[in-house]
Amino acid sequence: MTNFISIITPIYNGQEFLAETIETVLMQTYTNWELLLVDDGSTDNTKNICKTYTDKDDRIKYIYKTNGGQASARNFGIKNANGGWIALLDADDLWNIKKLEKQINALIENPDASLCFTNTLAFQNSINNEVYNFDNKDYGLLNEDFFYKVFVSNNVSNSSLVINKQSIIESGLYNENENIRGSEDWDLLLRLLYNKIRIVGVKDKLLYYRIHDGGIHLQNARMFIGKTKVYAQYKDDKTIPELLKLKQYRHTYRELLNYLFIEKRESEILIYAKELWRLDKYSFATLKQRIIFKLLPLNSALWISNKIIYRIAYRIEKIRYLLNGI
Repeated sequence: MTNFISIITPIYNGQEFLAETIETVLMQTYTNWELLLVDDGSTDNTKNICKTYTDKDDRIKYIYKTNGGQASARNFGIKNANGGWIALLDADDLWNIKKLEKQINALIENPDASLCFTNTLAFQNSINNEVYNFDNKDYGLLNEDFFYKVFVSNNVSNSSLVINKQSIIESGLYNENENIRGSEDWDLLLRLLYNKIRIVGVKDKLLYYRIHDGGIHLQNARMFIGKTKVYAQYKDDKTIPELLKLKQYRHTYRELLNYLFIEKRESEILIYAKELWRLDKYSFATLKQRIIFKLLPLNSALWISNKIIYRIAYRIEKIRYLLNGI
């Protein structure tokens, strides 16, 4: 069917917010869709909630699979999807009622585009309790430079996406590797953009992204470990400026070391510090860190890194970035 959308919602013990999420799909002004509720081995009341809705609307389908993670559940849904377009919706997020309508219209107006995203409002408890915005200033039909913007900082929310199904398959689907969990959305988006698909952005905030205690966004060390694995895939890529990659390595690993310490995962700190030192062998920060990590206790070494070494390094590095247009 023309412009038929398969909405993929992966669920793992999502009973708290699931019904509210499904209701925002049912309220869509665009009605040419199916909703695949992919239960990734839930042990709560997820199945019964899903059954309530499959009994109510035959566009909604329930699929159970053994637990394999969010990427695995999304891939399972995509492989079972009937639509030529895939919309992603996490089980705790909400949509504006005009989201799909506005995105399909944008894709019709830009027939070369294979992906459409919208801006995002983040909220707690109620969409009237706005926390912050993923306010992407880029919208309309975007060019290849958008890859570099997403490579540096991703302001595109996964639950805002409508993507051509064949483009996802050709890009290799979501990476199900455990080490990349928390960054698999960004990883797929980068691969899609790297493959030079055309992308269109809608300025309106049509996704409401829920902030809550159980969200993956609060698992900071995991998120940054995932980022290191994503960046590693581009380490030898000659099309991306080496200084840009180096800038991102520095930021990502420095944040990761701090979060590992906060989360009391001290045994991993030196492992990732050494990874950074191999990638950034001769910088001011690397040369000084190697010394203090040998001479001082871990908490003291990190304190000196954050309060002294990184502050000096930032000023040195900033000048180099500016001179090279990074």
